[in-house]
Amino acid sequence: MNRWLIVHDLQAFRQHSDMIGNSVRRLGENKPRFARFEAIRKGDLAVYYAKGDMVVLGIFEIVSEIAYMPNDPYWGEVVFYKIKPVILPPAGKVLDFKKLVTSPDVHFEAIPSSERWGSYLQGRACILLTKGDYEIIESAVSRVEFLKKSPGHNYDK
Repeated sequence: MNRWLIVHDLQAFRQHSDMIGNSVRRLGENKPRFARFEAIRKGDLAVYYAKGDMVVLGIFEIVSEIAYMPNDPYWGEVVFYKIKPVILPPAGKVLDFKKLVTSPDVHFEAIPSSERWGSYLQGRACILLTKGDYEIIESAVSRVEFLKKSPGHNYDK
C-alpha cells in the first residue's frame, strides 16, 4: 500500500467528493496527463490537499481501479479513482497544511525546505509520501493547533 498527497482544489471536491481525477494526456486517450497518477492503486491512501486554500480535507482510501470518463459535466474528459473517507478532521474543520509544513517542529522528507514548500507541489497531481511524512499528516488531522475553520464548504458527505 502506498500513501499519496493528491493535489486538487476545493471546487473539484465539491463537484466529486467521492473521486480524484486527472485530465487525459490527449483527447480520446485513456491515459492521465501526469503519468505518476497512473501508479495509484486500489487500497492506497490519499491525503486530499486543496491547493489555493492550502488545506488537507482528509485522508481517503482508493476504492477502485483507474477508470475513464469521456464527458463528465464538471471535469470533461478524465481518468479517475473512486475514494472513500478514512480519517477526516472534526466537523467544520480542515488541516491547515501551510501551518503544518512551516512548523519548526515538523520535517517532511518530500518537502526539504519549509520556506519554499509550495514549489514542491507546483505542477503535480500527486506525490508519493514516505511512511513518516504520511504519519505526520495523519497525526495532525486531529491536532487542534493545526486545524482551522473550513472555508465554508460541506466536506462531510
